[in-house]
Amino acid sequence: MKNKQISVTVDTSQLTQAIDKITSKVIEPIVLTMKRDSFVKLMLASKGAEFVTIWTRTKTDLKKTNNPFATVKESVKNCIIGFDYTNSVNNQRNREEIEEIFFPKERKWGQRINNRIVTHKGNFYLTAKIEKTLEMNYVTETGENLTKDQYIPFLPKRSKDTTQGVEKLVKYNDTGLSSILAIKMRGQMITLTG
Repeated sequence: MKNKQISVTVDTSQLTQAIDKITSKVIEPIVLTMKRDSFVKLMLASKGAEFVTIWTRTKTDLKKTNNPFATVKESVKNCIIGFDYTNSVNNQRNREEIEEIFFPKERKWGQRINNRIVTHKGNFYLTAKIEKTLEMNYVTETGENLTKDQYIPFLPKRSKDTTQGVEKLVKYNDTGLSSILAIKMRGQMITLTG
């Protein structure tokens, strides 16, 4: 018996929609709720660098003089946690063909516990290298998003980092855990509480 070849034409858009419909019912994202002190313990026990997405709500750094808006800043950022700051800057120096080796200055505030966690005055902060800001909004007390025209006049002037000695800065920040709403890591969405 000979095998017959059959030719079938498939509308891939319909197939994709069908697969999406099935997987959306079968595969649900894993969502966890974790207390912030448990998250600190998780970060202290973790090794190596990993990609994460962080949702934050922070007090704004907008100037207060003549500013009619009481606001918070909400942002979503793709980051790397557990990274080595010195190596990151030296890698950037290599890309820019700068031969001099970078040595960081001592921290001006806080005590670094590991390459993820800093403590200061009883509060914990997560250190993250910022890869990309996906979303950033200045939001009023009533939940209204400000337009750029509304908040730009109140942005403080930022001084450029001169210690790295590179054109493309290695951007990072230490975000207070109380400002982190959620973090997506290791295939899980973790909502932080307490």
